[in-house]
Amino acid sequence: MRHMINYALLIALVMALLMTGYDAYLNPNQLFVSEAGIEWQMIWQTFFSWFMPLAISLAVGAALGYWLFRVIKKGRS
Repeated sequence: MRHMINYALLIALVMALLMTGYDAYLNPNQLFVSEAGIEWQMIWQTFFSWFMPLAISLAVGAALGYWLFRVIKKGRS
């Protein structure tokens, strides 16, 4: 089960990095890069706003999927 949760967290990390990078690339309304430079606080906020919901939902989904797989496998034995 630990491996499934680790994979879920890895997927959440990659997705959060990709989406944050894409948002920073688009740079709507000069939120991420302004004349003053890179707005790291906004980048971190965007990263965590993607990572936390993804990590929680994917980890719970992985744990439930593992549990369901074990229940079905046990029922067939």
